[in-house]
Amino acid sequence: MKRPLAIWALALIWGITLSDVNNYHLWGIISLILSIFIFILISRPLREKSSGFIFIAIPLLISGYVLHSINKNYYENSCKEWEGSKVSVEGALFNEPEFKDGKTRFIMNVESIDNQVISKNKKIRIQVSIYGDSQIHELKYGSVVNIISEIRIPLGRRNFGGFNSKKFLASRGVSGTIGTSEKALTILKGNRALWFKNTGYKLRHNMIDTLNKCMPAKESSVIAGMLIGYTSDMPEEMEENFRRAGLSHVMAVSGANIAFLLAPLLWLLKKMGFNPRWSSALAFPSMIFYVFATGMEASVIRAAIMAGVTLTGMLLWRKADIYCSLAVSAIIVLLGNTYMLFDLGFILSFSATLSLVIMYKPIFSRLPVKIPKIIRDTLAGTIAAQLGVIPIIAYCFNTFSLISVFTNLLIVPLTGIITVLGAILVIVGNLFFPAGKLLGVLLSLVVDVMLYVTETMAAIPWAEINLATPSIILVLLYYLILLFLIYGYPRLGKELAKPAFASIIVMCGAVILLISIPSKSLQIHFADVGQGDCAIIRTPSGQNIILDGGGSINDEEGSYAGECIVVPLLYNLNMTEIDLMIASHGHMDHIGGLKTVIDKINVKKLVVADTFDIEMRELTDYAVEKGVPVTRIKEGAFIYEEDNLTLKSLYPFTEEGLMPSNSTTNANELSLVARLDYGDFSALFTGDIGFESEKRLLDNNVQLSCDLLKVAHHGSKYSSDQSFIKAVNPNMSVISVGRNTYGHPSPEAIERIVGQGSIMYQTILNGGILVEVWEKETRMRVTTVVQ
Repeated sequence: MKRPLAIWALALIWGITLSDVNNYHLWGIISLILSIFIFILISRPLREKSSGFIFIAIPLLISGYVLHSINKNYYENSCKEWEGSKVSVEGALFNEPEFKDGKTRFIMNVESIDNQVISKNKKIRIQVSIYGDSQIHELKYGSVVNIISEIRIPLGRRNFGGFNSKKFLASRGVSGTIGTSEKALTILKGNRALWFKNTGYKLRHNMIDTLNKCMPAKESSVIAGMLIGYTSDMPEEMEENFRRAGLSHVMAVSGANIAFLLAPLLWLLKKMGFNPRWSSALAFPSMIFYVFATGMEASVIRAAIMAGVTLTGMLLWRKADIYCSLAVSAIIVLLGNTYMLFDLGFILSFSATLSLVIMYKPIFSRLPVKIPKIIRDTLAGTIAAQLGVIPIIAYCFNTFSLISVFTNLLIVPLTGIITVLGAILVIVGNLFFPAGKLLGVLLSLVVDVMLYVTETMAAIPWAEINLATPSIILVLLYYLILLFLIYGYPRLGKELAKPAFASIIVMCGAVILLISIPSKSLQIHFADVGQGDCAIIRTPSGQNIILDGGGSINDEEGSYAGECIVVPLLYNLNMTEIDLMIASHGHMDHIGGLKTVIDKINVKKLVVADTFDIEMRELTDYAVEKGVPVTRIKEGAFIYEEDNLTLKSLYPFTEEGLMPSNSTTNANELSLVARLDYGDFSALFTGDIGFESEKRLLDNNVQLSCDLLKVAHHGSKYSSDQSFIKAVNPNMSVISVGRNTYGHPSPEAIERIVGQGSIMYQTILNGGILVEVWEKETRMRVTTVVQ
């Protein structure tokens, strides 16, 4: 083993992983001991070839497990004693505040809570969101503030395969959150800014201001993104174009940026007469200030550590090994915060770099020699990096760019030029503004060329395709095949390599077939969309039905619930099209997310209640505009049918005399009520109906008795009347509810339902809820995201 550092890094990563997946320390310790035992067994035959340093991997394995266990306990419990209570929190801003979408967000180092001093060893950090119409200019990095509000502990994963905000915030050192109005904020005297970090932020502002003065706003925002990763001023449409064209990495600061900036600096120092040692020593502080100016993203930290290892090698007259540099940077980052292992920036940065290192030469050597070297070099680098991150992007973002290789071939050669010229522009613009202005005009022309190519390529309809979330098994098989082609195939020789590769493909095909066998059960997913409703049904024949899609009255441009919860959940459930969409009524907490689903996923049909629900027009008009056929139904209509399964409308009634006649009737009382029957199992979906509609259903002797009840109106005290619940008599009830000011779910409604002998689940407590039923059974298998 020539590179024990790589084994150390892998051991540390495995230790962190073992701690993370084991909720009980007994199983964690058993798995840790087994891992050490297996490592020793594997290492013994390699003792002669490997250095004794390889066994340092064992203490690093243990360190990874112990450190992550400590971190898990800290981030879960550090703010627990104040959770849900209104407290006075005093502290200093840890970073620069950002104003976007009506809120100012920053992280604060907490110094005291309700006058109880927090020890420096505890280091409680809270992410604060201050809601207001404008930016708070008095707030700066290091400002001392007092906030009177409620502390919340970040939530973990809330839906199957969903985003884990607890891990995301923990990777940034945050263990609590506060969301409040500007009235609760008081800016105190004093400042706790660290001079070197403050200098980095001042450098950031200077760079942005200089770019804005020397260039038009659009081009300036591109350079700011490429130089320091600052995209706040970039139009959303432009960001979307870069993403669709497979060029998002251009706006992410990484090792390439540091290389582009360090190389000219080292060359200049050399020309000034400094030897390599002095050049590397002088380059160090410049790199540190640059890291602070970029906002200290994971990719920048990784690249800075790798560059630091290289510069240290120059100081010691030693050449740095790229694998060892990667390993050292991973170890340093993870020992600093084990939760960085789950940070997407960390994963993408290391995957792309490692893939580039491993696959660049094999790909470059296989490209035709007739192709010019600069094109071969760009192609090899682009393909190598893309191969390493394709499954990660597909898994996390459910997208795949079909044109990324071509667009990178066109754009990547320009990025180095633009980055270096951007840095020169900042320097020249500060020293002699007219010259900076002239350079800004020239640089704008180059940026416009890049933007033209990006916009043109992004406009191609098939530039990007949406994918269902691949399973972890598929991702592992992908990397297995990739590693075999790089390392195994060349070493085996053609006679052995071809049959071996064929065997691997057959094995992978068999595994894919096994994991693709559809379940013949009926699956009903109740998504946690906060204060809203969303039920997703997969029938035994594999048809996909969505009933409501969450949302909020604050949804003006797009729906957070639709964009960040419902659509990702559909992809995680392997649903790339919706056979039937049902909207119970026109309130935004039910239909807001459905508009996003129509935008992102192919919807074959929309069904709504045939009533005078005026608010429903927003959705139906949008569906018609997008080419989705709309059907309006009343009592007795079969919404969907397949073998032994029916979904039938019970309400609104066909006879108009039985329905509210007042046009101002609340849309809740016009909700579509649907009954699902599958063999001996039945479920009732009640929208937001209240006592009035429940009474109408009872008076008309509608068949209400069922096994599963979706409780009406989020458990409102004005729904789920005693007589109604008695008639329904559900074995299990689900309340879809989030944090709200309406008193949902009400204790009275819960008491009425539980008093009838029904098992109660709530999305606010249990997260996403999956109910599975097999034919000829009424027994329900229930799985919840939050245990």
